[in-house]
Amino acid sequence: MTLTDWLTAVGTVVMALATGALVLMAWSAWTTAQATLSQMRMDSAAAARPYVSARVVPGIGAPDSYDIVLQNHGRSTARGVRLDIRTPLPQDSVDSLASSLQTRFAETFDLVPGEQLRFVWAADLEALQKQGIRIQIGPNDAPKDRAHVGAEKHTDVALTYANETGTTYESTATLRWDLLGATAISQPGVKLNAGGPTQSNFYKLGQELVAAVNHLRRGME
Repeated sequence: MTLTDWLTAVGTVVMALATGALVLMAWSAWTTAQATLSQMRMDSAAAARPYVSARVVPGIGAPDSYDIVLQNHGRSTARGVRLDIRTPLPQDSVDSLASSLQTRFAETFDLVPGEQLRFVWAADLEALQKQGIRIQIGPNDAPKDRAHVGAEKHTDVALTYANETGTTYESTATLRWDLLGATAISQPGVKLNAGGPTQSNFYKLGQELVAAVNHLRRGME
């Protein structure tokens, strides 16, 4: 074999190796691009999906009462939202708050982006009685022999909903109203001066309205 033949053979081998390397690089670039595209699609779907949360907040109906807030934090409508209360609620006619929770959450509902629904969740009767406060739950006064009405202090729930295309999501949580403890609340009301609709009384009423609105805004945040 002549020198020219050797050089030709070596050149052929080098070209083959270079071609193989290019093929491997092209394959690696293609698989990387596919993975990136797939991740971008997943990120886009995650950013556009609904995100529904359930949390317990201080109640606005009375001191030592607690509300449940369901809110859609996502960018699309949550369809068929259902809250499954897995910790049994009291099954008697006395606790009408528990009965209303069972009735309300037996149905599903939709939540558009940013929408939230708020319902009375529980009331700590022992704390209210110590303050000399009597509340009415439904048509009757709250039962005196009960520590609380409504949901239990530790209540397990499951939240299910779907997006516009039918993909379903589920999350579980334990809602605890006993952890809220000492929560700031607004004052019970304004004491007006004698004399009827005076300028001073209107001023006090205006202050009370501003305080009440700020209290409502605090509770909904």
